[in-house]
Amino acid sequence: MMGSVGRMWHTWSTLRRGALAAAPAVVAFGFVAVGAACGARSQLYALGDTSANDGDGGGDARSVCVHEVPSREPAPAYIELVLDGSGSMLDDGKWEAAKLALGGLFDEYLAHADPSVSLGLLVFSGTKDPSGGDGPYPTAVDVTPAFVDAKQFAALNARIANMYPIGPTPTFPALTGGYAVLRSYVPEPRLRAPGRRVLVLVSDGAPTAASAAGEVDVEKAKTVLLVGDQLALSPSLSTFAIGIGPFPPQSWADYDPAFMGDVAVAGGTRTSPQCVPHADILQDLCHIQITPSKDKTPQQLAADMLAALHDVRARTVNLCAFELTGDFSSFDPARTKVTLASGGVTTVLPQDPSNGWQYDANDKPRSIVLRGSACEAVLDDASAKVTMAFGCG
Repeated sequence: MMGSVGRMWHTWSTLRRGALAAAPAVVAFGFVAVGAACGARSQLYALGDTSANDGDGGGDARSVCVHEVPSREPAPAYIELVLDGSGSMLDDGKWEAAKLALGGLFDEYLAHADPSVSLGLLVFSGTKDPSGGDGPYPTAVDVTPAFVDAKQFAALNARIANMYPIGPTPTFPALTGGYAVLRSYVPEPRLRAPGRRVLVLVSDGAPTAASAAGEVDVEKAKTVLLVGDQLALSPSLSTFAIGIGPFPPQSWADYDPAFMGDVAVAGGTRTSPQCVPHADILQDLCHIQITPSKDKTPQQLAADMLAALHDVRARTVNLCAFELTGDFSSFDPARTKVTLASGGVTTVLPQDPSNGWQYDANDKPRSIVLRGSACEAVLDDASAKVTMAFGCG
């Protein structure tokens, strides 16, 4: 699925030098954008929720001159990569490919010195895991998210250098630790804020049961519930699932794409509103699928993985940015009213670049962005509702 996205790199040297190719942006959250008598309403919905197009704008909903739509502008992102280092990652060149892809990603972020991204890495199992795959996570050797300067670059590379996959697949404790890292993370002053908190699970296996009873299905269910609970707490924390394994799988006990699909849906990052978590057709999957084969070299597989990581970044869009569209000939920018309902309190937001909203350009505005505390309220409150009313002359 990802093999055709963006540029493909087929050698180690070009992979490590590849520029960060932005995959086509996919709107990560939707807003109702329904006009009513020169007004518009916006309700925050989960990723891919088609009900965002079914809002009730009143009988004259089509008469609006201007309305807002979700922006495709990338948001500042604080990313925690949770990488599977279990024994099965040695098969089919998966571990070599993962190291190549991550090395290329680290190179890109160091070269770009991007103030909109911080990157961390948690690896579960493997020869460098001091817990032996038992957790808790993160361990002392994992890397906390930070702006990718020379120091962070060295730490990220050191985490996967000279280690080999071994051990079980403790997905639940690894995700639990990854979420704790993201929720406690405070961006450095040089990073743009506020931002989206993003966990990326990269795994080739089904979770290992925590009990000797072998309750794998129970482990899967509680893991998916954990993922959904994090999104429910706040839409600023989403979870992507990148699954690496044969499709369709030879054994659902070894690689379970249905589980990865459930994680993507629960984490608010389904690939499309129409996707099917338990699909048996590649195009219908809800997670990002990477399929090894005998015909693929580790370098080619690494190119697929790097493209998938680019896709994650492209889809981490700004929930506080709105594009304006419609008939601007009668639009009066001075009469725009933006209201935020959050925590049971409804507030009319000021036109204020510090803690309110602002146009991209006051003379000919084509977008609105929430700033400061207004944006933070949207990111922190899953029930937040933004209402916009536009004046039409």
